[in-house]
Amino acid sequence: MVNFRKAALAGALAAILAPAVAFAADPPPPPTPYIPPPVEYGSKWYVRIDGGLKWYRDPVITFNEPTLGYDVPGLGEMLNESISRSWLIGAGIGFQMSNHFRTDLTIDYEWPGEIYGELECPSCGPPQYSIETADLSVLTILANFYFDLPMSHGFTPYVGVGLGVARLTTSNVAFVNPDLSTGTWEGASTWNFAWALMAGVEKELDDNWSIDASYRYLHLGDAMAITTLGPTGDTPIVYSGIAAHEFRIGLRYSIW
Repeated sequence: MVNFRKAALAGALAAILAPAVAFAADPPPPPTPYIPPPVEYGSKWYVRIDGGLKWYRDPVITFNEPTLGYDVPGLGEMLNESISRSWLIGAGIGFQMSNHFRTDLTIDYEWPGEIYGELECPSCGPPQYSIETADLSVLTILANFYFDLPMSHGFTPYVGVGLGVARLTTSNVAFVNPDLSTGTWEGASTWNFAWALMAGVEKELDDNWSIDASYRYLHLGDAMAITTLGPTGDTPIVYSGIAAHEFRIGLRYSIW
C-alpha cells in the first residue's frame, strides 16, 4: 500500500511539473525591435508682413553731359552725395522645411528718399556748385533662404541670404544753379540684380503667430535720371552703388 501511495504521488508531481519543464526548455521569444518615433520637423507654410526703416549708404553720382562742359574726366562727379532715410513695407509667403531651414519669397516697397549732390560748375570761374536733387523709390523682389537655430522660450535666432531683382525709380529730378536759376531733368526706372544679407530673431507668440525683428543689408545696383540735352540724344545721370541698411520688424502667421 505504501509503495502504491508513493507511486501515485510521484505520478502527480510529474504531471504537475511536466509543463513547467517543457516551458523552460523552449527558447525565449525574440526581443521586439526598437522603432524610433518619427521626427517632427514642423514643416508648414506661412505668410508675413514687415515694416522698417532704411538708411542708405552714400552713392556715387556722375553727371556726364558733354554739352555743358562735363566731358573733362572727374568734373562731372558730384560731391557730398547722400540719400535720406525712408520707410518700407513688405509682404511674403514662405515654407518651413525643417527645424533649421526655411525659405520665403518677399516683395518690398520703399517710400521715396531724397538724393542729394553738389555739382561743380565748369564755367563759373572760382569753384561754385549747383545743388542736384531727386527722389528715389524702390521695389524689391527677393527669394530668401534662412538657417534657424531654435532655442528655449520660443526664441529662434537666424541668418539668411536673399537674391532677386530691384526696380529703382527716380522722379522730381531738379537742380539749383549757383546763380539761383533752377531746372528739372527726366526721371527713369531701371531693373537691377539685387542681393541681401540678414540676421534676426523670431519670438513665437502661439502656435500660429510669431514676431520677427531683423537687420538686413541690401545691395540694389544703379539708378538713373535723364538729361534732355546733347547732340546724340539723352545723357544719363548715374547714381551708382546704391545700398542700404534696413532695420525691420514683422509678423508671421503659419497657415498650416
